[in-house]
Amino acid sequence: MKRTAQAMLGLLAVVLFSAAVSAAPLKVKVTKIKGNVMVMKAGASNWTTATDNMSLNKGSQVKTAAGGSCILAWENGNVVRLNELSALAITESLKEGAAQKTGLDVKNGKTYAKVGKLESSNSEFTIKTPTAIAGVRGSEIIVTADTGISTFQVLDGSFAVESEGVEVVIDQNFQVEVVANEPPPEPVEISTEDLDALKAEAEEIKAEAEDIELDFRDDEDDGEDSSSLDGGEDDDDMDAGDDMESGMDEDYGDEDYASMAIDSIGNDIIDQETVINGILDQLYEFAPNAGGALIIIE
Repeated sequence: MKRTAQAMLGLLAVVLFSAAVSAAPLKVKVTKIKGNVMVMKAGASNWTTATDNMSLNKGSQVKTAAGGSCILAWENGNVVRLNELSALAITESLKEGAAQKTGLDVKNGKTYAKVGKLESSNSEFTIKTPTAIAGVRGSEIIVTADTGISTFQVLDGSFAVESEGVEVVIDQNFQVEVVANEPPPEPVEISTEDLDALKAEAEEIKAEAEDIELDFRDDEDDGEDSSSLDGGEDDDDMDAGDDMESGMDEDYGDEDYASMAIDSIGNDIIDQETVINGILDQLYEFAPNAGGALIIIE
């Protein structure tokens, strides 16, 4: 009986711990703000002025006015720059084990994305526009969304664009224009003049992004939430408990947090085992050799 109770508690602890650490927000912040840049957090109904190092979450929207621009920087090193008169929404920003998933919905305007090689086969970085969706894997691209048409240009690497059930792969120095409600045509080579201009723009953005220094451990951000799995809750709602929260200001790494979580679960197991053993001892005292099973539901 005692071994069965211990095994059940151990299995429950493993399940709870796995669920707690298997998925977490992939943190993203807005920085390099120029001009008028506005943000609407997930669940909010009003736009607010973006501030440097502001944490964004799944469901957040960002837009730039004339002359405005900003860079979205992820903790894994990926960067996306919004040019003026551009708008996008973060539809996914999640890490689950080795898999990292990012989704962007570019509403309009011009964006530049530099995405590192996706190490896991389950990792995703997708960019959706009103006319198509692109799956990016270790690429440097520029996406322009205009009314009824989207342009995808590849400066490095390659990626696939899909629309109306048809997918095409765009290689380096090629582009494709996708019209609404039409499949993508075959990619065409970017003209030398346009390519030189795009590469010069990309070099400026990369130089600007190289000196980005964001502390992704500090997500208090004036009380605003950082990333959340459902896009509308604070990180505090996802904490395992007050005991772990008390150590958040310390300079801990992922292994430290995992160790703390295991210790916490272990203590809970010991407490529950003590209670069960006490009840079992009482049963044996009052009804020795009675046999049977004991189920405790709290």
